[in-house]
Amino acid sequence: MVKSGFRVYPTGQKVFAYTPENKAIAIVRILASIAEINFQGDEVTEVEMELVRKLTEEESRVLTALADEMFFGERR
Repeated sequence: MVKSGFRVYPTGQKVFAYTPENKAIAIVRILASIAEINFQGDEVTEVEMELVRKLTEEESRVLTALADEMFFGERR
């Protein structure tokens, strides 16, 4: 996975994985991450992860709604 402007969790950390549309889809373990500033001055982070398990539809729905409210939704 490659994402711009993204801070990652420490190696070994279990986290929720989201699609580019911000839908929760799985629990993953971070194996490695490299962050750098490219020639355009943008931060680019590459992350290697392993799948712990996919989320059920109910888990995905709840975590997607929660993340939207906490992180991805409109700021007030």
